[in-house]
Amino acid sequence: MGELAAGLLAGALITLAVLTVVILARRLSGGPTRSWATYLGPDVAHIEDGVLQRLNGARALAPLATDPVLQELARHHAHWMSVAGRCSPVDDQGRDVDGRRRHLFEEYAGPLAQQEQGISCEGLDEQGAADRVVDALGASPWNDERWTHGGVGVSGSPGRLWICVVVGRPDEEPEA
Repeated sequence: MGELAAGLLAGALITLAVLTVVILARRLSGGPTRSWATYLGPDVAHIEDGVLQRLNGARALAPLATDPVLQELARHHAHWMSVAGRCSPVDDQGRDVDGRRRHLFEEYAGPLAQQEQGISCEGLDEQGAADRVVDALGASPWNDERWTHGGVGVSGSPGRLWICVVVGRPDEEPEA
């Protein structure tokens, strides 16, 4: 029994030593410590979160509920703008926010509004980029009392961020 305990203890010590070496090697190697490489610019997922927090924090009314459909519509359009390299409410297929909704989420009802913006992100971290996005959006539809739900999409291209805000009221029938 003593030999078994000694063998287990020796195995545990060896395992601990190996784990310690692996952890130290990773820290000393200078490898990435975050999932988003800094040379790609600011992390758009963090910027989206920051913009949502700032928009809801600045809203005089109750915060808008984040809606997955509106979030996807906003991300879809932000991505299109980053690929197209231009800021426009209408994509190359001639679809505005209602057209994209009918194309992507046919069953989703309720009136919608959209705002889009392209900004420089040179030299900005995620916090600075989120601040600049909210400043650029200015009088966003996010602050309009008609809307109860919202989504923010941010996409990046070299040196620029493309932002799309989509707001809606899914509990109403869309206007004719």
